[in-house]
Formats: sequence, structure tokens, C-alpha cells
Amino acid sequence: MANWLEKTTLTPDETEFVGELKGISMIKVADENGKPLTNSVREGHRIASPYILGHPKPNGPIAEVFKECDKEFKRAPHNTYKKIFGHDANSLLHGLWMSRIGGGTIRVTRAITAFLEASNTVMAETGGVKNDHVTVSTKQQDGEETVGDSRTGVGTIPFHREEHTAEAITAYFCVDEGLLESYNLGAAETELLKRLALWKILRFIEQPFRPRTKCDLVVKRVRASTKLQDKAHLDDLETLIARCDADMKIRTITYNRGNIKQQD
Repeated sequence: MANWLEKTTLTPDETEFVGELKGISMIKVADENGKPLTNSVREGHRIASPYILGHPKPNGPIAEVFKECDKEFKRAPHNTYKKIFGHDANSLLHGLWMSRIGGGTIRVTRAITAFLEASNTVMAETGGVKNDHVTVSTKQQDGEETVGDSRTGVGTIPFHREEHTAEAITAYFCVDEGLLESYNLGAAETELLKRLALWKILRFIEQPFRPRTKCDLVVKRVRASTKLQDKAHLDDLETLIARCDADMKIRTITYNRGNIKQQD
């Protein structure tokens, strides 16, 4: 579910944050010609992506920053949390493991947990036909099929499909505010993470959701905490971003066959 929540924050081309989230830290990756390739929000491993840390061995400016953090993580983890916040704040919400940096000690537990649960499921049997408008089955005189044989991928072929539906599908979301507070980032930074988490959940449930083919879901009812029901507390999200501006940066790095360098 994390990827779906992340998707709510990005523009349709997934290269920038949507308007009200502009200014939140992110690492962008471009090729040598400046063409966008990916970014730390899109990547499943976030900052730990090989396109950000480099491969086969970590290299480049981001890797160097966190190599230093790895040395002191067990003794002073809060300094590392601040570095992560400054490079990609969303990594503190969705979790991070820098397994290829040092001894792999830098780990961040996800603060947002989300899952779907279906109740009273039943099988829905459907089917259809793959129509071939080009080839018509023909047979030689001896009866051997030569054209339109489904084994060769041509011909009009019926198919059967087994799917499942349910009486109810419930989405559960949990935000561990205590975990976010334990990072000791500062009042504004911690509040920004809390509100960003709620913002993502709200945007997610306000939009149609299609987790797979022929599965289109819309929200019928919301049972939530007072914070989630009262959207007024999200109005000053941009103000909080501005207050944290000194801590957060949008960086662009250049990726070239595993080698990383800071873009000029």
C-alpha cells in the first residue's frame, strides 16, 4: 500500500510533488543529458535505491553522507534521522534500510501501516473470447490443422477466468505518532510528518482505487480518528513546509551506469 500512498503526492508524470507539497525533500535522478529517470519517492528502496547510492558498490555524494551516518548510528541515531529528513522526508514515514552502506545498521521502521481486508469472499467465474480477425482456421484434406492452431498463438480462442469478490473490503491505516516523535527532529518537523501521513491517507480514500484489473474500488464509509475527519488541521501544511525549509532540500544527482555524481 505504501506505493499507492506515495502516488498521491506526485504529479501525473511522477517527477514533482503536487502543489501543496512542494518544498518537501526529495532526491531526483537524471541521466547525463538531464532527462529525469526516477526519484527517491518512486523508488521502492527510496534513498537506498541503487540509482541513488550507486552500484555495484555505493558511490557518489548521497552514499558518502550516509557512510558517515552509519559510523555513528548506534551511538547517535537522531543525527541520521535528521539527515534522512533533509534528503527524503517520506523515508521516515514508509521505512528505510540501507543494507549496502557500512554494516547495514541504518534502519527506519515504517510509521504508516496500511492493508486491505476482504470479508465473505466468493468466487466470481467469468470468461471471454480472444478474437482473431486476421486468421481463419483452415484444414488440409487430411484433416490436419495448419492455420489457426491455438498452439501457435493464432485463432479465435475462448477462455475461462476465476476471480473473487467480497461482501465488503476494508482498508486499514495506522500512523505511529509515537515513533515519529522518538526521532527528536524538532516540533515543526515532527508535526509536518504527522500531517503529511494524514494528508496521504485522505487523498488516497478520496480517489478511485484500482489495485488490479477489473477491481475498481470507491469508499462508501469512513470510520476514523478525529484528526482524520477534521481536515482543517491540514490547511497549514504549506506553512509547516516553509518552517522546515532550512532542513529539507531537493537534490538532483546524475546516474551513469552505476556511477553517481552531484548535478551542477
